[in-house]
Amino acid sequence: MRRFRHYYTVFNRIKRSRGFGIHSPFAFNFILRVLRERNHYYAYTDIKRRRKKAYALSGKLDKNHPKVISSRNAKLLFRIACYFTPDHILQLGTAYGVSTTAMLDVSSLSRVTIDMCDNKYPEIYDEITADFRSRINIINNTPKALDYYLTVSEGKRPFVLINTFRTEDYTTVKDLLTIVLDREGVVILRNIAKDETAGQLWREFKPLMNHGMSFSNDYTLILVGLRHLPLQHFNISF
Repeated sequence: MRRFRHYYTVFNRIKRSRGFGIHSPFAFNFILRVLRERNHYYAYTDIKRRRKKAYALSGKLDKNHPKVISSRNAKLLFRIACYFTPDHILQLGTAYGVSTTAMLDVSSLSRVTIDMCDNKYPEIYDEITADFRSRINIINNTPKALDYYLTVSEGKRPFVLINTFRTEDYTTVKDLLTIVLDREGVVILRNIAKDETAGQLWREFKPLMNHGMSFSNDYTLILVGLRHLPLQHFNISF
């Protein structure tokens, strides 16, 4: 049913992704200059190289390994981080470190606090992120990682990437979305089509929003909690 809906709405998604019918200057610029930007960025070569290395390493360890994030999606994470330039990022879930390093490519001063969420390939993560090790703080407990992150980022807009999370942390992650929205931050929630728990999280949280914008292609969701933005949800292609 979800796949049918995705194809049924394809025309409207393509139309809006080109700016048609979008009146908000912020949304128009964010869609065309960030989500759908096709120009080459300085970090793309390194992102592609690290992804290729992660793919090779994971294949050697486990032929049934989780998929490595695509170059397209890793570049998307880089562009979003580049647009908002967060000093400190909170990340939940990882397999190989490609998404972590893509965001850290934006600035040599940025850092990440991460809960790896029972990652089965920490040795690959360590190898892929070796050049960024001094800027990565690993706390493999979601409530503790969240408490630490909110404390050290007090007074700043939070920037959160959620790749995956443990089922038992569902309420904590839902509370996190509320906090980020209140602090006018940004959340990237990935795999909302493949991960039923992530999809449910968004369906439950969406009606609770009273400001901000969301941008989704039915697989990745970007929630921007800036208070001056009118409440709008854009389902587009990117």
